[in-house]
Amino acid sequence: MRRNYTDSHLNPQVYGRWFIGERATPRQIESRQKRLDEIAGEMVTLHKRDSTIRQRIALTSDKSRPLIDLEHALAGLAALPECEAQHARLAAELNDLDLRAAETARAEVETHQARYHHLQIETSAIERKIGGLETEARTLTEGEIPRLEREIEQAIQNAAVFLSTEQADDEFQAEIEKEYTRRLERQPVDVIQQNAERYEGDYQSAESRNRDRLREAKQTYSLRYDFGYDNEDHATRYMTEREKLVSSELPQYEAQIAHQCTLAEQELVENFIHRLREQIEEARQQLAYLNSTLAQLRFGGERYEFINQPAPGLRHMYDMVMDSQNVLGASLFDSDFRQKHQQAWDLLLERLTANNQSSEALVAELRELQDYRSYLQYDIRIHYPNGDRALLSQINAKKSGGETTTPFYVAMAASFAQAYRLNQPRPSDTIRLALFDEAFGKMDTARTASALKFMREAGLQVLLATPPDKSGSLLPFVDTVCTVVRKNSHAFVVGIDKAEMLKEIEQQVE
Repeated sequence: MRRNYTDSHLNPQVYGRWFIGERATPRQIESRQKRLDEIAGEMVTLHKRDSTIRQRIALTSDKSRPLIDLEHALAGLAALPECEAQHARLAAELNDLDLRAAETARAEVETHQARYHHLQIETSAIERKIGGLETEARTLTEGEIPRLEREIEQAIQNAAVFLSTEQADDEFQAEIEKEYTRRLERQPVDVIQQNAERYEGDYQSAESRNRDRLREAKQTYSLRYDFGYDNEDHATRYMTEREKLVSSELPQYEAQIAHQCTLAEQELVENFIHRLREQIEEARQQLAYLNSTLAQLRFGGERYEFINQPAPGLRHMYDMVMDSQNVLGASLFDSDFRQKHQQAWDLLLERLTANNQSSEALVAELRELQDYRSYLQYDIRIHYPNGDRALLSQINAKKSGGETTTPFYVAMAASFAQAYRLNQPRPSDTIRLALFDEAFGKMDTARTASALKFMREAGLQVLLATPPDKSGSLLPFVDTVCTVVRKNSHAFVVGIDKAEMLKEIEQQVE
């Protein structure tokens, strides 16, 4: 543009906004959109500055508040030195004062006031008591004493009439008057009368209760033993019947009772012996079943077998119990069986029929005799690949942890099988759950596989808990894998894909 014969550039803001033409609207929209973007940027910048300023204000607000309060308190602080000096002067004057006499006088005043108050209460109580006694004295003088005198005179007249009616001799009447005089000296007449009335009522009540009990006893006996009932107040017929039973029939009953007691004791011992023998035989059958299963399993090349033998401490009892199966169709008491095992028989009869069961030693011995497990001594025999054999009780302290741990799991699995009744011909429908914490930590892979195989073949549902670093060796022998994650005070159970975990372990090994 030429102006004043010179060339100059126009300000782009002048011609940058189009108002005419087809491109005017898009250019204006573009210009306004650009301005909106600039405003948005400025707002973001201002928002950041506002947040920063608010954070600074939040940090300094708690610190500035004490300063502001201190500014308001400066006017009062100016008079603080003068107040402190005045307080010091007053404290010195207070220390110079002698307050002991005042405190002593105050304590005496409080003591006398409490004493005065207590005396007032006692005076009021005594006045009320005096008024009650005066009223009671008037009542006794005007009504009660004349009534009692009339009753005494009437009682004396009644006694005289009674004595004259009963034709008592002079000595008996003198004794009565002497007893009456003695009682009058010891107790007032009204007390004697009250006691007599109370005793008379007690005696009548006791007599009534005894009559009722006698009537009920007679009725019960008559109904139970078909004995004729009567309404008499005495029991003469029943006492006669009792004398007859005691003198004639009771000895026969006692002999029969003694005979029946002997038979009951014999039956008790015989049933006890037969039950023990059945339990011992059942225990041996269960061990034989477990041994048949163990015969097909190898734990690191070794085979295990449960064995049992009679317990040395109860050998004579064991021999008697097991020998009872040879007595067929006859009583153990009537056969030669009792004479053969007389010592064990007498001991068992004495313990089973003992009256005093309070002795702890006797109770413990009886429990030992009743428990079939006490009659057997259990052990595990180990069969090695080279044909050698050894007992676990002999090598337990000499072998390594893995070698001694395997029999432990074998015994545990056998115990679970017995508890869940898996060894019976018709097993019970039980949960069959076996829990092991940090299981198979000292056993190698072959022993672990054999132990788990034995438990699964025994019908057990095994649940193992083991640390993560030892879980890899157990993965091939389990069906489901879960891990427990603990965070703060909560625990979560997470399922693990067994195949993926085995694949990761194989990759780490490669």
